[in-house]
Amino acid sequence: MNFSEILETVDTYAREYIRYVLSVASRTAFKAEAADFDPKLINFSLISVALGSYLFDRFVRHAGLSQGDLIDRMVRIFSTWLFIGVVLYAGLNLRSKIKIAFSPSLSIVLRVLPVAFMLSTYVATVVAQVARLFASPACAGWWGYLGLSVNETVIILMFLPISIARYVEYDHAPGEGVPEGHHYGVARTLTLSLLVVAIIMAVRVFAIVGEFASLASATSVVKTAACHNDKACQAAHTEPMILKGELTELSECFRP
Repeated sequence: MNFSEILETVDTYAREYIRYVLSVASRTAFKAEAADFDPKLINFSLISVALGSYLFDRFVRHAGLSQGDLIDRMVRIFSTWLFIGVVLYAGLNLRSKIKIAFSPSLSIVLRVLPVAFMLSTYVATVVAQVARLFASPACAGWWGYLGLSVNETVIILMFLPISIARYVEYDHAPGEGVPEGHHYGVARTLTLSLLVVAIIMAVRVFAIVGEFASLASATSVVKTAACHNDKACQAAHTEPMILKGELTELSECFRP
């Protein structure tokens, strides 16, 4: 493959990715994917995780993102989306006249959540940069986390119900388990959307706590090693100073 062919391939894929991002707001996009799962959704989802992770780590956390960390994050986030696909599949089929297969459930998830994540990291980047004009860098990072979570919640609650309705109205062929005139109720789609948000936020909180714990543990080990065999010194430096400092900074950020 020569250079011009590579550029053409990149251009084609970039155009398809932009269409994928914009399709989250379209009620008529991807009409023919009800029965056949489009593998490109997986590729676009991973691209969204990579772009979002780079934006967030580079401009919000101001931390380096190694290849191993990126792979770990991709696995964690994509596994969460797969789990949400299972939850959505169960929730949409529970005591419903509309029977949906797992692949459309996963398609709905991968059409909305990766786009929500990627766009929200961009918003978090803007929020963090603005916050740096008025607050310390660490505090601005917490405002970035808040911007990420709020914007992601708004996008999911706006477009996940639309994507579910779009499946019934456009994607599902007549006679494939959808009685004429039936659709998912507002209460069901809104409840499932709130559950999806709750799962994402819970996973994010656990990830943040785990990261703090790792940093605190590493700091304690370094400080304790410097004490050699002095038990009094070791006891004095066992407290996770990084975690304490981050939480103090957090309390200062959101103090009225």
